[in-house]
Amino acid sequence: MSKKAQPTKFNKYVRWFWLILILPVLLLLSIILLVATGVFGDLPKFEELENPKSNLATVVYSSDMKVLGNIM
Repeated sequence: MSKKAQPTKFNKYVRWFWLILILPVLLLLSIILLVATGVFGDLPKFEELENPKSNLATVVYSSDMKVLGNIM
């Protein structure tokens, strides 16, 4: 092996190391940026999350199909 082949192989590993290290961070930051700008839709306000206005409820049935209660 020549001496020039060694640094090239080492540089290849260093490049892959940084690519594997930085790529997930960049991907996460880009997803956060897309969500913050509203690309996937608007985010609800804190008031809407704390006080949901929903008339939907979960109905709990017994094994003989009698209503035990509603959970809102």
